[in-house]
Amino acid sequence: MGVAGCLKITKLILLDICLNLTNLVLTFINIHLFYETENSKYGNISLFLLWFPGIVTAAGFLYLYFTGSKATEQLDTKKVVAYPLILLLFYPILPVLLTVVYLIKKDDVHYERARLARLFASFLDHAPQFVIRVVVVVLMGIPHRGLYTRNDTAFILSMVASILSLVLSAIVFNESRVFVAVRLFISVPMFAAIFSARAFTLAVFMREALKDNTWGLHQASGFGVLIVMAAINLGLYRWCGQDWPRSIVFSLTSLLVPSGYANDPFYYQLPNQNLLKPQTKYAKAPRLRKQGSRDEIEIQLQQQNDQVSANGDGEDITHLVPMKSGRYLLSHIIINTVVLLIFSIYFYMNTKREVNADDVLVLPQILCVVPGLFFGVGRSFLHDDILPIYEDNTTTTQKCDGGLRKGIKITFAVIFTIIGYAAIGGEIVNAIIYKLFQFAKDN
Repeated sequence: MGVAGCLKITKLILLDICLNLTNLVLTFINIHLFYETENSKYGNISLFLLWFPGIVTAAGFLYLYFTGSKATEQLDTKKVVAYPLILLLFYPILPVLLTVVYLIKKDDVHYERARLARLFASFLDHAPQFVIRVVVVVLMGIPHRGLYTRNDTAFILSMVASILSLVLSAIVFNESRVFVAVRLFISVPMFAAIFSARAFTLAVFMREALKDNTWGLHQASGFGVLIVMAAINLGLYRWCGQDWPRSIVFSLTSLLVPSGYANDPFYYQLPNQNLLKPQTKYAKAPRLRKQGSRDEIEIQLQQQNDQVSANGDGEDITHLVPMKSGRYLLSHIIINTVVLLIFSIYFYMNTKREVNADDVLVLPQILCVVPGLFFGVGRSFLHDDILPIYEDNTTTTQKCDGGLRKGIKITFAVIFTIIGYAAIGGEIVNAIIYKLFQFAKDN
């Protein structure tokens, strides 16, 4: 086993086993504390979130089967029944089990399944669990013998584990094929800023919705924002060319950070990619100058595949028309930012909150929204569909045009990234001014 193999196994043990087990154990400790301190509402939500990835993936599997998808038509009846049941019942421990099986058998199928299981657990379980933990640690506290403390070790450790799991998963799921510099200097701050703004803001909404036993328009709006965001994401995925099953699943995984838009065939993100075929059999369709309709492009690509197979020139790879990644990322960030801002203004103007709730509602909007927006705009310019560079350039003019487009894309990405870092400094100053204003107002 070479160095690369050792690094791969080390990452699997640390991220897919240790980090998952840490999140799982801490979540059960948190749930126990919820019930022990009579916060059963939060305990019930936290318990539901453990199985939420299983519910979503099982529903997606059944949708594919009952709509006659080629991805499931080859399965026998036993597997059609067993797969969704396993997803529903054992998903909290499934990423760890699949990783252990891969380490024993060393087969690519279990490796792919283990990675996907961990990624969906991060987006659909660990990320929303972080929101609950913000409610507890920052807004409410855990009562111990009648006293409230904000320093509960289990909750703080679980917050660290949750955000670490989510950011790492967002990078792996969306940025595995880009340069390290792009991941470090654009993608990491982009995901961290977007997640922080949304998580802390949604924590206030959840606290307002659950702080008493009454239920009305105001309380419903605390959860209604999630439905609005999911519906917007679904519409954006369809608008950008994604198929229905992936649009539904990715619209939910994109509630706290954008995900699944990168057309990465390794994680089955290409529209209409068969889930039961090896990911190495698929690739993005080349971007050509002489574009026809979508159907014409697919027919042309299929003819090319058939020709490759007939001539025996190599492995038959199916080329699929990708979704528009840059368009989705840019529109997702802008529209969801506006939605959260509208709900934040509504809650700020129509509720009486503690000072710490005001800080959690206002400060993330000040500190994270603007930098996250600039990082997102910069990152979107580096995707293929923004100022596209064609792969069939032949003339000198076409090649010069391609080089110019590439230069413009990189220039805009660098400019917006620099503005994003500058915005962080400016927003910190704004946050200090806001706190000074609050201090003067209180005194």
